[in-house]
Amino acid sequence: MRLLINFIVVAGFTGLCACSTETPSDTRPNILFIVADDLGFTDLGAFGSEIPTPNLDALAYQGV
Repeated sequence: MRLLINFIVVAGFTGLCACSTETPSDTRPNILFIVADDLGFTDLGAFGSEIPTPNLDALAYQGV
């Protein structure tokens, strides 16, 4: 339950920070939230999984 509350707080804070009316529309950052049920840190190929996940690996390698 505490993890869910922390996620909601972080997602809300990020959403508030991303909603600024002063920034021009061409300089806004691209933000992508992926919510997956029962996905552990090492379940992605980029972090040591034996299961191939090429699309998620590409997002992990190119992201910040």
